[in-house]
Amino acid sequence: MAVKDLEGLDEAARGLSSPETVEATKRALSAVAKDELKEALYARLLGWFATSVGEVDREELVRAASAPSNAELLFWLFEQAALRDTMEEGPLVRARLRGVQARRELLGAEGGTVSSGQAAELLGITPQAVDKRRRAGKLLALPVGRAYLYPVWQFDERGGVLAGLEEVLGSFGVEDAWMRASYFLRENGRLDDERPLDVLREGDIEGVERAARAYGEHGAE
Repeated sequence: MAVKDLEGLDEAARGLSSPETVEATKRALSAVAKDELKEALYARLLGWFATSVGEVDREELVRAASAPSNAELLFWLFEQAALRDTMEEGPLVRARLRGVQARRELLGAEGGTVSSGQAAELLGITPQAVDKRRRAGKLLALPVGRAYLYPVWQFDERGGVLAGLEEVLGSFGVEDAWMRASYFLRENGRLDDERPLDVLREGDIEGVERAARAYGEHGAE
């Protein structure tokens, strides 16, 4: 980096009033140092962030700063990008945002999700056994990054899984875990517009299995 660039960076840093901002900036720079790919990604994200923040009003900035989690803050940034993008790119970004929002809702529904370790505690087994059940298709797990999260609604109060869950998971006509989760939580016309999860809780395993087999077919819910 040129000397004048370093001087400019130092001058910008002196304009910061929050020690937390200075520390966060130092951590970010340390994380990307001596890695050209990380530097390129950092530069692009930082430029995008600066543009997004520079084009919103004070009220929106307060909303962003008050976000209860980093995930909420990132979603706000994505939302700003979607609103600002060109007509050609905007619809695609907004469609992806809707997909992200739908997944967030699935993760938070009916009590939320737990990690494999927490699922192991609920079931009284080891995390390795949980992973084995996931790979065998006996537990529903949603991929998030390199990990899996397990919807808590599939567990019962006795330390087991909801009666009929394994049979339904084995009946699906779709493999995508997110689509499977959506199936359980959305009203289904084949089940008199009830949610499959509610019908399964009522004990109609066969009905939920039949609807699961049809799920994902053209025109089917």
